Amino acid sequence: MSEPTHTTDPMKAAWDEVGDGFTKLARLVRDRYRERAGGSEETAVTPAPGAASTIRPASEPKSSGTDPADAFRKAFDSLIAAAKDLSERASDITHSEEIRSQARQAGKSLSGALSHTVDSLVDDLSDLFQTVKTEFTKGRRNDSTGTGPDTAS
Repeated sequence: MSEPTHTTDPMKAAWDEVGDGFTKLARLVRDRYRERAGGSEETAVTPAPGAASTIRPASEPKSSGTDPADAFRKAFDSLIAAAKDLSERASDITHSEEIRSQARQAGKSLSGALSHTVDSLVDDLSDLFQTVKTEFTKGRRNDSTGTGPDTAS
């Protein structure tokens, strides 16, 4: 079997562009949250004011004297508050034209890289199948003429 004749440099460049695009998008989102939280990295990942205020750290022991229904209600309230916080933060992202634009660009570069990869794979597989077909056809011709390895007895 021969080496693929197609260069992988355009494919590598396309995937590098994908990585760069998503890195820039992540940086924009991170910076947006830092601005909103006043620049503190710690506060950038804490819940928004009033959201999930009843979340209990996993290391905190469960109180054994509470009613299971009440504990479930509190846990459910925490879940609702966390979902509201997630929704608010996701909404904030979609309001930034710069972030939306970068997300579109990252998506386009991903599409381009996938297209390059599929095209390259199709070409390489086509070459492989052509080689197999040629070898198979050559082998059948040798068998029909009696010159193949099985006819030397």
